[in-house]
Amino acid sequence: MPGPGKRGKDDDRRGMDELTDSLRRRLNAVRVARLATLSEAGPALVPICFVLLDTTVYHVLDAKPKRVDPASLRRVRNLQRDPRAAVIVDHYEEDWDRLWFVSLEGSARILSRGSESARALTALKRKYPQYRRMALPEPALVIALDVGAVRRWRVRPGPASAGAAREARRVGRSGSTRSRSTGRRSGR
Repeated sequence: MPGPGKRGKDDDRRGMDELTDSLRRRLNAVRVARLATLSEAGPALVPICFVLLDTTVYHVLDAKPKRVDPASLRRVRNLQRDPRAAVIVDHYEEDWDRLWFVSLEGSARILSRGSESARALTALKRKYPQYRRMALPEPALVIALDVGAVRRWRVRPGPASAGAAREARRVGRSGSTRSRSTGRRSGR
């Protein structure tokens, strides 16, 4: 949430035309997201590793230790009962002028075989080196969330965030900042 005096861009539902290549790159650069499913008792959240391909978010049920068989996990049971789900991808910093989140909402499918599953696993292995070293279960269960709505929020620069805007202008392409007192650049 923005602090006092900061304005946030209103939450709103956006169509698929908002899932631009630029937004896809930003989302795919994030390492962890949260998958929200619906249980009979209410929402259930779990952190996930993911990849966004076209308009579908993929998450594999990997070989990390679990208390139950992957097919019996609560997220799988929830999706079998009600396929509505969302993935929240967010960015947090102590500088609240840089906060943002994107909610990808839609209907989920559970894949275990086929070319779509293989494509998702290849992309996940490309993004996460841990998956290249990990023996995934055969067949690996992949959750595929077909995105039907995109909800975005970020702090919009306003009077209270003018300092952050000045700081952003001082940051060079190399990721360094120029000291106000010496004029020298320092790495970040």
